[in-house]
Parts: sequence; C-alpha cells; structure tokens
Amino acid sequence: MALSINLLHEKHRLERQRQRDPLKLGVYILAGIVACFLAYYLMVWAGSQGKFSRRDDLRAQWDRKQRESAKVTELEVDMNLTAAASAALSNRIEKRFFWGPVLDLLYRTVPPEIQVASFIGANPRRADFVTVQLDGASAGPEPRAVAEKFRNAMIAALSTKYSNVTCSFRQLEEQSGVTVKVGGQDLPTARFTVDVRFRKPSAPAPPPPTPPPRPKPKG
Repeated sequence: MALSINLLHEKHRLERQRQRDPLKLGVYILAGIVACFLAYYLMVWAGSQGKFSRRDDLRAQWDRKQRESAKVTELEVDMNLTAAASAALSNRIEKRFFWGPVLDLLYRTVPPEIQVASFIGANPRRADFVTVQLDGASAGPEPRAVAEKFRNAMIAALSTKYSNVTCSFRQLEEQSGVTVKVGGQDLPTARFTVDVRFRKPSAPAPPPPTPPPRPKPKG
C-alpha cells in the first residue's frame, strides 16, 4: 500500500482561502454589475441617438411643411383677391349701361318742331335708375303744346325698352318775340327743360354651370 504525504498542504490551504476571500468576490460581483450597467447605458444611448435623429428629421419635415403651407396660404390670398377683382369687373361689365339705344330713341322721337340744345345723362353706379336732362326749344302755333307732345312721345318711346319711365318739365315758358322758320312759316317758340328718369334694364342671369361629362360604361 502506497503512502502519500502532502508537504505543502498549508500553502494549498492558504491559496484556497484567498480564492474564497469575500472582498475579492465582492469586487468581481461589483465589476460584473458595472459592466452590465455600462452595456445597458450604451444600448440606451444608441437608441436615444436614433430617436434624436428621427426627431431632427421630423422637425425638418415640419419646418418644410410650414413653409409650403405659408406659400399656399399666400397663393390662396392672391387667388382670392384676383377672383374678387375679376368678379367685380365682370359684375361692372354686366351692369354697364349703354347710351346708344337711348340716343337712338330720342333721335327717332324728336320732330322738326323741336330743337334739342343739350343732353346731360347720369348713370349712378350703385343706383338702379338713369336720369337724362334735355334743354331745347319748341316751335309751333302753340309751342307749349308742341313741347308737351314731345314729352309724351319720349315717354312712349322709352317705355318700349325701359320701365318706370317718368318725364317732367322743369321749365317750360314761351319766348315772346322769338320766332323760328319751320316749313316756310315763322312760328313762336318756347324754351323747355325736361327731366327724364327710368330704371336700368336688369342684367342677364349667369348661365347655369355645365355638369361634367359622365363616363361612358364599358361594354
């Protein structure tokens, strides 16, 4: 039977005690915990950097959208102003009054015994009526009756095209000693001033919008 003797058992026992030293084990455990925290910090830092980068991208996109929205708003304001100006101009054109038909009616109504010296027409923009002032002279055996006949003729002529026609004398007086030659005769005269008023014709209604074409069914 072999006999084994360990002459270094004291040294081995001390080494085993040093390996089981609580302080050293605590240092190892603490180092492991620090390593875990460091790894967790690095992981969180990397994730936060990605979120910060995403935040910066979103902020840049938001700023770009804000600038685009401001440009769109400015363009919309300009378009609204242009549309309002166009509508006002179109409305003014549609509601404009043509003096040609009035002058044509008066030209056809004035008889040889009437001489029109002046014509003053007024077309207030915001009013729905037109006024005309005529200054002239009438000649005839009874010049006042000739002027009255001319006034009635103007009412009848203007009523064929306009409504609410009124025609009244502001002044009508005979001129003593003043005669004019009409048809080879010297006839007495009268001076008159006539105020004419009538309603403007209504502007035509805008045409209804054309509906978009319906797509043909495929068959």
